[in-house]
Amino acid sequence: MPLSETKQLEAIIRGFANHHRIALLLLLTGQPGLTLDACAKGLDLNVKTASGHLRELSINGFVDKEADGRSVHHTLTQRGQAAVAFIQAMRQDAS
Repeated sequence: MPLSETKQLEAIIRGFANHHRIALLLLLTGQPGLTLDACAKGLDLNVKTASGHLRELSINGFVDKEADGRSVHHTLTQRGQAAVAFIQAMRQDAS
């Protein structure tokens, strides 16, 4: 595998390499379409903290945001689903 490709993969992995971001990805796997408030409450996070991590997940292509009036609903993209599969595989290896 060329070095440039491994660097691209590293950048992708960095996009979710945070315990709060991993928790958000796992939360959205089981409950797609959650709002910011629901995500924050579901993980017992400050809304500002959850907002920042959801923003990063969205910027890096792991989460889609869809406005519905005054609410914004968050769902996993294909990249987000692939990240969750990777996380779950690593969890099994760690057990």
